[in-house]
Amino acid sequence: MRIPKKEGLADGRRMLIAAGIGAAAVLTSQASAAGQTVYVFAVNDRRAHSVEQELSQALGGTTVTVFGRIVDFVEGVQKNNPDVVLAPEPVLREINVPAVLHGTLGGETTEQYSVLTEKSRSAQNANSIGAVDLLGRRGMPGLVQKLMGRSTTPKVIRVAKVEDLLPALTFNSAEAIILPSRLVGSLRARTNMTLTITEPGSARLGCLCAGGRGATGLASALRAAPRGTLSQLGVDGWR
Repeated sequence: MRIPKKEGLADGRRMLIAAGIGAAAVLTSQASAAGQTVYVFAVNDRRAHSVEQELSQALGGTTVTVFGRIVDFVEGVQKNNPDVVLAPEPVLREINVPAVLHGTLGGETTEQYSVLTEKSRSAQNANSIGAVDLLGRRGMPGLVQKLMGRSTTPKVIRVAKVEDLLPALTFNSAEAIILPSRLVGSLRARTNMTLTITEPGSARLGCLCAGGRGATGLASALRAAPRGTLSQLGVDGWR
């Protein structure tokens, strides 16, 4: 059915108004973020500089620094006291920064972790576990023990990046590796090894969170960030 001319014009005006409101909301959220410094540590398989560029563009006016190693992130936060920090919930808890925003993934504020072993080796019997370092030498054994639901504390091979997990498994310094389930597919694509994947029910960690004195002011800009940018941080929304 053909739309009468007046009705079509009215619809067009409504669309323009809606688009204008949407654009204004993005500009307002970016303006509220202007001038803030944001430090980020996220477990992903992207180069830190690449994530930094995407996030800086999404949060117009902010100075974003993405750290590839937890030790550098913690040192930077302690020395420079940035306005906002983005990091997995256990990391924020470790550095005593309350979470203002909780990232979500599939509607949940925690994400599933998977354990990978070569061939049919038992994950529960593995004595050494490779993991991306979140809490340092003292904190990681207890964290991995909790994730795997084990009664004893395993030996943890700490690595700086997701891509370092495969060499740890290949050269037998780790009998198993553990990582966010969202990254298993890309990791498997990098190897010809036959990997067995298990997802212990206890293997869940708090998603990326935002904290710091400027986190409330950055909330609108974070919520307005493109979904593709958020996915690089391991979340798809905020709560």
